[in-house]
Amino acid sequence: MFQLKSIQTKTMLAIVPLITITLVSMITYAYNSSETLINREIQDKMQQQLGSVAGEIDAKLLSHRKTAEMLARSIETAPSLWTLDHYVTATAKALGSSADTFGIGVFFEPDKYQAGTRYFSTYSFKDSGKITHTEEYSAASYDYLKQPWYTIVANTKSTFAYTAPYYDEVTKVTMVTTSVPFYDDKGGLLGVTTGDIDLANLQKLVQETKVGETGWAFLVDAEGNYLSDPAADKIMKVSLRKDPNASLAAIGQDMLAGTMGEATYEDENGSNRVYYKKVAETGWVLSLVIPEKELQEPTRKLVVSLAVCGVLAIAVMAAIIVFFSRYLKKQIGNANEMAGWIASGDLTHSIEVQTVDEFGHMGHNLNEMTAKLKEMIGSVSMHTHLVASTAEQLSASAEETSKATEQIADSVGQVASGTDMQAAVVASSKEAITGITQQILSIAEGIEGVNEGASRTAEKAKNGSRSVEEVTEHMKRIQANVHQSTEIVGVLSTKSQEIGQMISLITTISSQTNLLALNASIEASRAGEQGRGFAVVASEVRKLAEQSAQAADHIRGLISEVQSEINRAVQSMKEGNQAVNEGTALAENVSAAFGDIITAVEDTFRRVQAVSGSASVIRSDTRTMVDAVEQISEISNTAMDSTQSIAAAVEEQLASMQEVGAAAQTLSKMADELQDVVRAFRM
Repeated sequence: MFQLKSIQTKTMLAIVPLITITLVSMITYAYNSSETLINREIQDKMQQQLGSVAGEIDAKLLSHRKTAEMLARSIETAPSLWTLDHYVTATAKALGSSADTFGIGVFFEPDKYQAGTRYFSTYSFKDSGKITHTEEYSAASYDYLKQPWYTIVANTKSTFAYTAPYYDEVTKVTMVTTSVPFYDDKGGLLGVTTGDIDLANLQKLVQETKVGETGWAFLVDAEGNYLSDPAADKIMKVSLRKDPNASLAAIGQDMLAGTMGEATYEDENGSNRVYYKKVAETGWVLSLVIPEKELQEPTRKLVVSLAVCGVLAIAVMAAIIVFFSRYLKKQIGNANEMAGWIASGDLTHSIEVQTVDEFGHMGHNLNEMTAKLKEMIGSVSMHTHLVASTAEQLSASAEETSKATEQIADSVGQVASGTDMQAAVVASSKEAITGITQQILSIAEGIEGVNEGASRTAEKAKNGSRSVEEVTEHMKRIQANVHQSTEIVGVLSTKSQEIGQMISLITTISSQTNLLALNASIEASRAGEQGRGFAVVASEVRKLAEQSAQAADHIRGLISEVQSEINRAVQSMKEGNQAVNEGTALAENVSAAFGDIITAVEDTFRRVQAVSGSASVIRSDTRTMVDAVEQISEISNTAMDSTQSIAAAVEEQLASMQEVGAAAQTLSKMADELQDVVRAFRM
């Protein structure tokens, strides 16, 4: 397997690709960011320029239309009083007020200006800067009544309309006409005023629009016909939908249908971006075109600049890496040479330190390490002599320690027998205390059961008390409702009595009405033929009176039955009210009894809790006693184990002392060998 042996090569292969990848990533990010930013700025700029030019066209057309409208409104004030000279003066004055208007005309309906006059018109237009008048349009051969600019408003209720661009044979000018109808005081059509705008002014405005460095603008009407374009052979001859460039024709339909937007198409020079906006006044579409090549030029220049800077940066970085690698190689070589001397045992050399960086620190540390090794080896040589003499003394001490260890072994045997007796006594005490603890735990569990029962009893007593309180509250609400119902029934009784009185009054009125009707019938019969009609009316009145009396009697019977039922309801309400009062009193007595029960149960609960607390304290103390006995037992067992361990340890120590003696002899031999090794170093 191939391995790199040069630090310089390794550094180059590690850093240069990383820097290259970083620079490429930065260039890519810068390209994408700048492209997005430039596109956004271009789009904003195009929309502003598009809005500005479209607004200027719209303003010119609006000003032009207002001129024709003002003339129409002026004519409507007194059309029959104006002569031809008045109309000539008015058109000339209106024409002079609008710089963009080429001509203004007035055209009357047949017989509206003067009976027997089918065509009456006058037209003023600008000819070489001067205003000229003509009545040529009044010729019957021209028949302005059938011209498109006349019929678009004459046959509709439109307040104004624009014609499609056309070439006028009289003035020899390509124009667009604004037609405005004017009416008499009854709303009848009198005629049409027209305002013609020379397309040359609008074409000049569009052609002078500068779009970037190489872009252009074009204008089409609502049907897609070119009104202005750098290619003069398209104007008034080619439709956007049928443009020779199929790519442009393909987006033409969307451009004509939309209000504003953006699209792209291809031509012989590449891709082009087009921004379009509809002129509100006429429905024309203004478009600004800029080649994609121009849009991408700033981004391309940026990428080239970044690439050149990246290559230079990589070259500079490579040179820096080469010089730095040489420096590293030199410093590492010095340290490697120093390490070789130390490995061979030669401690007479040192490194010349010339820098204060990490390599300088490393050289300084190597020099210090060499000095420390000198001191350490000298110290080792001195201490080997001490080790040899100490080993002899250690051998003598080991013999004395062996004798003392034998005496300790005898004492430990006596301690072990006493520890066995103590462990037996502690085990017996532990069994007795454990039995007491079990009995105390049983008592505590019984007290806890009593405590839980008392708690449940208190809770049930409280629930019963709350239920009785709820019953009492319901009884009180029932009592209030019964009392309210009693009052309502009383009111109904009073009202029924009043209705009875009114029925009696109705009966009296019916009797009197019947009597009066009878008298009227008698008087009518006396009147003979003249009173026959009145007799019929009196007879009908009497019948109504009798029916009213019968209805009153029937209602009186119903009222009597209602009053009887109301009296029974009143009696039932009184009995119900009494029963509710008794129920409320009983519920209050039960509530008081539950209160006494709750008090007694709570007192019992407190006493049981006190007993439970005492039992808990006893149980805790008993557990503490058991723990203490267990600790004593453990200590006894531990002591017994320890004595056994001590005995074993003493035996082991005795054996160890024998081994120490042997080791001391070995140590003395090793000290001699270490002195031989130290002599190999040159200091």
